[in-house]
Amino acid sequence: MHDILPLLTGGAGALGIAGVWISLFLAGRLHSDREFRGLEAERDWWRNACTSKDAALNLERRAANDAARAGTVTNQILTALTTVVAERHSDGRQAPPAVMTGKDETTA
Repeated sequence: MHDILPLLTGGAGALGIAGVWISLFLAGRLHSDREFRGLEAERDWWRNACTSKDAALNLERRAANDAARAGTVTNQILTALTTVVAERHSDGRQAPPAVMTGKDETTA
């Protein structure tokens, strides 16, 4: 029996290396190629998802900025229109109501 055991195991050194390898594998320190490819695919998926999210956020920011600019232009147009109306009614007729001018009645 003592003559066959070293042939089967490769000696104490090989048993030690196999023991270390098995313990590392069971502890999750070593991964098979299939597991590694799966992790790479998952990483690529997350990277694509983050890129898509960033693109969507940039688009949303642009839309919000466009809406803010449109609101500014609208306010300028309303101010110009109320100025024109006020100038036309400066001959003594009543000015347009504050609701149409966009001004707060408490400050008017």
